[in-house]
Amino acid sequence: LEPEALGVLKEAIDRLEDDAVGAVCARYRWDTGRVTPTFVPRGVVDYEARMLWVEQEGGTDCLFCARRSALLETNWFKDRRASMDALFHLNFSQRWREVFLERELARQVTTTEQSSSRAHKGRARMLRKWAPDMAWQYEEILRRHGEALRENAPQTYAGTVRACALQHFYAGHRRRGVQFCRQYLQLRPADLAARFFLLAGAICPTGLAELNQWKHMLRNTFRS
Repeated sequence: LEPEALGVLKEAIDRLEDDAVGAVCARYRWDTGRVTPTFVPRGVVDYEARMLWVEQEGGTDCLFCARRSALLETNWFKDRRASMDALFHLNFSQRWREVFLERELARQVTTTEQSSSRAHKGRARMLRKWAPDMAWQYEEILRRHGEALRENAPQTYAGTVRACALQHFYAGHRRRGVQFCRQYLQLRPADLAARFFLLAGAICPTGLAELNQWKHMLRNTFRS
């Protein structure tokens, strides 16, 4: 957190007049100078407005300060140990509204040594380990929020179907991976990479995790 973060958040919370607002969110500044999210929505943000923002901005990663009562009602998931951010934020925004600040109140780093998501060593093993939970998450998103996403955020909806296919392949669930990959190709038939995933996943589904690790290794090598 930046030194002034808690004070700024308190001031924002004290100004709230809508009891339906369950969280105040802010932005990150990275060690490269980049700021994320690249932009934030204005005013009080509801379920549909948050979907539209994610569709335009492309991510959901933000500094998230929630009411204790809101978290008690819409909390994280028991017995789920992978990254559940996407499902959590959709569930939360369906029940509570949010307010976003323009300020950057926390810092993030790009070094792979301090990141489990950007490092490549042991990545394939990690992907296979968390894949069953991640596949569950994306299926839950489609079950709970699929129709709303299809209507308000079609790119996000298609990306969720694609992610669901990949996670099933990582987990070794060949049939489910093929099923969701075919569903994705109906939405995005020109995606050649997805056609490769379908073929590779049908032959050796868990091998896609090794390919993902190799891709991250090359990226980190060229960045260093």
